[in-house]
Amino acid sequence: MEKIVGHIHAPYLVSDTSHTGHLRRAVRDLALAAGLNSEAIGRAEIVATELATNLIKHVPHGGEVLLGSLVIDDIRGLELLALDKGPGMSNPARMLQDGVSTAGSMGGGLGAIKRLSDEFDIHSQIGGGTAILARLWESARSQKWKENRFQTGGVTVPLAGELVSGDRWAMRRGEGTATIMLTDGLGHGPKAALAAEESMRVFLSATSVRPFDLLHRLHDALLHTQGAAIGIAELDLMRGVVTYTGIGNIAARICMNAETRGCVSMPGIVGFQLHKVQEFTYPCSENAALFMNSDGLTASALKFPGELARHHASLIAAVLYRDGRRGTDDAMVVVAKRTGNHNS
Repeated sequence: MEKIVGHIHAPYLVSDTSHTGHLRRAVRDLALAAGLNSEAIGRAEIVATELATNLIKHVPHGGEVLLGSLVIDDIRGLELLALDKGPGMSNPARMLQDGVSTAGSMGGGLGAIKRLSDEFDIHSQIGGGTAILARLWESARSQKWKENRFQTGGVTVPLAGELVSGDRWAMRRGEGTATIMLTDGLGHGPKAALAAEESMRVFLSATSVRPFDLLHRLHDALLHTQGAAIGIAELDLMRGVVTYTGIGNIAARICMNAETRGCVSMPGIVGFQLHKVQEFTYPCSENAALFMNSDGLTASALKFPGELARHHASLIAAVLYRDGRRGTDDAMVVVAKRTGNHNS
């Protein structure tokens, strides 16, 4: 069974040239810690530099780059997400061509980022800003899951000033099914992170990933912590259904055929007050997408994404984070969708 543990993103403000070197060094340090080879590290440094340069050139007040390490089973990689609320682009595909620029430069930045990345995606709207995804993997074999029909991506960012996050997520994928868990440790900081880490341990080691059974096991495991809000979604691709159970303020919605349907969570705190656990089943067609988030995002963050829905799940999550974060708590949003209709 494939396991994906959602990584925590470190946010880097990029608004002047001094931030470029800081981001590049952070990328190199994280790539070294992740065990990437020298070739991948070199590519990652160039990608970071180009992303920062684009933000400084094209966005009046700059933007933000989210940086995180990736692990899918034993395969390691790096993810960079460049986000801004600048003027946007009417034709991002044209801007990827070498020699095309709106800032009077040589116009090779976006094209270079795409060529150097193992996975790349871009979304931009006039007046709505731009989001860019760049992923680099340790080896070519890291592309083995790209033929899989299911794609998941997420963004987790700690509250400003905190080094750890009480928001975490993970996924376990079997033959035709995928189970995703989001946990939001009560509050923020180290104690919230402790509850989140214990939740991850139980989820990743459990022999059964049925949502109802898992929540009861999680409640027992979190009794020594300050507790957490938890949402668990099991997607059955063969039957076309989502089974969901949640306790507390993890929000979940299924977007399908231009309609959005909310999933029901029960009141309580896992590890403290577990009044009632109940499973709910929802239809999930070929073109459906599941969106889940912690209360670090506004309720409007899970609106139907429209044109954005065709993009990579990680890029969708990043845009929802950019536009919906509250800034008063850890923030997390996860997107799960069928593959085959994005730009990576």
